[in-house]
Amino acid sequence: MPSFTRSRSDPAASWRERGLCFDIAFQDKDLAEGWVEEESEFADEAKAVCSRCEVRDICLLDALVDHQSFGMRAGYFFDNGAVTSEDAVRIRRLNMGVKVRSRTMPQGAIRKTKAPPTRSKQLPRRTMTMSNESQTASVSSTPSAPPKISIVEITPEIAVDLLTKNTHNRSVSQAAVAEYAKAMSEGRWLESGDTIRIAENGLVLDGQHRLYAIIESEKTQRMVLVEGLPVVAQTVMDTGRKRTFANALTILKEKDANHLASIVAVYNLWTKGTRGATLTSFGTVDGVRPQIPELMAVFDADKDKFREAARRAGQLRRAVPITGRVAGLVWILFSDLDEEDAIAFFDQLAKGNDLEEGDPIYTLRNRLFSDSRNKTAVIHPTYTLALVIKTWNLWRKGEKNKVLVFKAGGSAKEQFPEPV
Repeated sequence: MPSFTRSRSDPAASWRERGLCFDIAFQDKDLAEGWVEEESEFADEAKAVCSRCEVRDICLLDALVDHQSFGMRAGYFFDNGAVTSEDAVRIRRLNMGVKVRSRTMPQGAIRKTKAPPTRSKQLPRRTMTMSNESQTASVSSTPSAPPKISIVEITPEIAVDLLTKNTHNRSVSQAAVAEYAKAMSEGRWLESGDTIRIAENGLVLDGQHRLYAIIESEKTQRMVLVEGLPVVAQTVMDTGRKRTFANALTILKEKDANHLASIVAVYNLWTKGTRGATLTSFGTVDGVRPQIPELMAVFDADKDKFREAARRAGQLRRAVPITGRVAGLVWILFSDLDEEDAIAFFDQLAKGNDLEEGDPIYTLRNRLFSDSRNKTAVIHPTYTLALVIKTWNLWRKGEKNKVLVFKAGGSAKEQFPEPV
C-alpha cells in the first residue's frame, strides 16, 4: 500500500484532497489500476481503501450526480452512469430496497455520516425505516403534529445526510446547482429565509439544489430547516414565479426596471469577456447564469451610469430599430472612452441629420432599418451590436463605408469588434 506523508484531516483541504486515493496514481500505479478496471487484480485492494475513507459518502454522491461513466468511486464500480450489477445489490442492501437510477438523485444510495458535526441546533436522529412503501406520497389530509422549525448550520456532511432520503423530488438542474455553488464559493450567497423542507418520514421535499450546492462548494451555510411536513405538501411547493433581477429593481423603485436589468446583465457578461451569441441573450459565464446578488453588486457599483444608459437607450430605441440592451451597452462602452463623442454619435444615429452617403452612421441607419423590414431572417442582437461597434470605430477614425457587414462564421470569420 502507498504511504501518505501529509495530513488528510486538514479542514482547509477539499474533500477530494482528503480522499485516500488522492495521491495513489503518483505513488502506486498498479493499485491505481484498481480504480479503473473492474477486472483488475487490484480492484479488491482499491475497494478496501475506499471502505475506510472519510469522504466516501460525498464521493459517491458526487459520482451519482455527475453520472460517472466508468471506473470505481467510493468502492462502487460504474458503467455508463449506473453501478454494476454486483454493486447494485450491495447498494440495495445498504438502503433497504431503494434502487439507484442513473442521472437521478442518489435515491438513498449514501450511508449516513457517523457523527454529524456541531450545528446551531442538533438535528433529531432519524430512526424511521425507509421502505419502498414509505416513499410514496400519500394524499391523506389527516391532521398531523405541527412541523418543527430550526436554524441549522448545514455543513457538506449534513447535506449528504439529508440527501440520503432525497427520493421523492424533481430532477436536479445541474445549472442551478452550479449557479448556487458559485455564489457560495465566492461568498455572495445571501440568507433569504428560504427553507429546507423535510417530510415527516424524512424525505427531502424542497431545497435539494441548495444542499447539493453546499456539497459542491464545500461551504457551510446557515439555513432554516422545517421538519415534519406531510409528504403531500410537496405538490404545492415552488408553484409561483421565480423572482427576477428586474423584479428586484422594481421593488427598489427603479424606473424602466426591465430595460435597466437587461443592460446591467449584458454589461456584466461583457466585462467578464463574453462575446458572441450568448452575450445579448443573457447567456451564462462558464455555464453559470449570474444570480441576482451578483447583478445587484454590479448595479450598485455605479447606479448613475446604468440609469443614464437606460435613458439614452430609451431615446435611441424610439428613433431607430435597436434593442435596449444593445443600445444601453454601447452607450456605456462608448461614453467610457469619450462621453462627448458618445453623445454626438447617439444624436446623429437617432436623428440622421447632416449625414451623407458613405458616412458610417448613415450606413448603419440604413442597415438597421433594412434589417427591421426583413421578414425572412431574424437578426440576432449580438450581430447588431457588432455592426454598431464597427460603425463607431470607423466614425472615430474618420473613415467612410457604404457597406456594413460582420462575418460571424465561415472561413472568413471576423473577431468580435472592440470599441476604440
